[in-house]
Formats: sequence, C-alpha cells, structure tokens
Amino acid sequence: MKKNGLTLSLIILLIISLTKSTLAQQKSITRPDGRDITAATIDRTVKKLMDTADVTGLSLGVIVGNKVAYIKSYGYKNKAASTWNDTATCFYGASLSKALFAYLVMQLMDKGILDLDKPLYTYLPKPLPEYDKYKDLAGDDRWKLITARHCLSHTTGFPNLEGIQSPR
Repeated sequence: MKKNGLTLSLIILLIISLTKSTLAQQKSITRPDGRDITAATIDRTVKKLMDTADVTGLSLGVIVGNKVAYIKSYGYKNKAASTWNDTATCFYGASLSKALFAYLVMQLMDKGILDLDKPLYTYLPKPLPEYDKYKDLAGDDRWKLITARHCLSHTTGFPNLEGIQSPR
C-alpha cells in the first residue's frame, strides 16, 4: 500500500467531520454545519481518496453520542490473498493515530481540561511511584516536572518501549 499522508489525513478529517452527525446508519447523516451528507456521497469520497492514495483497504466508523452512527468497510483486508475487508477487520493504525490523538488533546486544551505545561502528576489520583511500573522513581522527584508537552514531544526521559529497548 502506497502511503500518501495528505490523502490519508483527509480521510481522517472526513471521519472527524462526520462525528457530530445525528442519524444512525441512515442513508443520510447531518454534518456539523447542519447540511446533510448521503451515504452514497461518503462512499464516493472515500473511494476517490483511496484511489488517489493507492489505499487497498479501509474501515470507516462515525460515532455520535457514544453510539455508532455509520460503519462501512472498503476494499481488501489482504489484497495479495484477494480477501475482502469487513467491519470486523482489524487494521494496524501505527502513526495514523497520532493526528487523531493530537486533535483530541487540542479539544481538551480548548475546554481548559488540559494544560500542556502543567505537571502531569497533578492530574493523577496518586503519586507516580505508587504505580507498579514506576516504583523505581521513589526518591527521584524529577517525575514531578513532566508535562503533557514533554510526553507529546517524546522528551520525558523515559524509554519509548519499556522492557523492549532497555530496562529502567
């Protein structure tokens, strides 16, 4: 599968723009701007974006009010084996989830729930060394300096894959 970041980002934005729809698995969904979009329009748009980015398989889900409003699978789950995708197919998201996570973080910031520069320990129900994986931090108060900005920019000082790269 050829990766085209811009087109894949557009697919993510399409998903996000539909998340405030009001009708469950109907032929049309009300968009956040109040206009309706039909399932056929969604299908045409997704197929065009997939063709442009040479994406062979994709699953789309629209969630409204914590309920699935629309779900559809496109293309193959394994093109080489000619196996069609379905709504039960699990895809490896890899870094594609970073854009969605960043969007959610920005929403939390806009609502005043999260401050990128506030130490994260202030959000925790108990001190970090009281969690099993971080007991070795007892007596080292540097963990109190770590903020969401550090986590988002991979500058916490913690290994990315604990236990795989190197033990702490």
